[in-house]
Amino acid sequence: MEVSPQDFRDVQRLVRSLCGLVLTDDKTYLVQTRLESVVRTRGFASFSAYLGRLQQLHAVDMRDELVEALTTGETSFNRDEHPFEEFRHRILPALAETIRQRRRSNYAVPLARIWSAGCSTGQEPYSIGMAVRDFVAMNPTADLRFEHFPILATDVSTRSLNYAKEGRYEERELQRGITPDQRHRHFRRRGEFYWIEDDIR
Repeated sequence: MEVSPQDFRDVQRLVRSLCGLVLTDDKTYLVQTRLESVVRTRGFASFSAYLGRLQQLHAVDMRDELVEALTTGETSFNRDEHPFEEFRHRILPALAETIRQRRRSNYAVPLARIWSAGCSTGQEPYSIGMAVRDFVAMNPTADLRFEHFPILATDVSTRSLNYAKEGRYEERELQRGITPDQRHRHFRRRGEFYWIEDDIR
């Protein structure tokens, strides 16, 4: 089953309008390999027939399925360690100072808001949460609470978000970026899974 140039342009346009994902012109192979089984499972004989159905207003589930198929949920805890070191040593102290200033000026909401965009299955926002939890614990005189640093975690993949909400990971997932000390302090083991502590989740 071949993806025609027009089919590919239609997919590019549709995916960009649905979730902002930009497929460059060299991604025809990716579209074909990721969508061919979806098209066949849905019972369409061609990509163009499948894409024609996707354009219909009631095809919401099919559009969600398209986004799921074309997005890559690659992630790990403390991924690319440098940004998390910067977050711990530079950004969190600056946010804490912002909170202190807002308190002194009777600011209505003395919070620092953190956004984890494209959070995939949750490892990034939970890594941020662990860093915040440690920072608060190491600064007891600052009168900070974990709740002062709410984290908004978003993703275009509903499946990934549902996985993230559970906060449940296999050991192999923890082996990618979690130190033994972090495992001990921020996770609890139940059976074969590790669950992020409830206050972080």
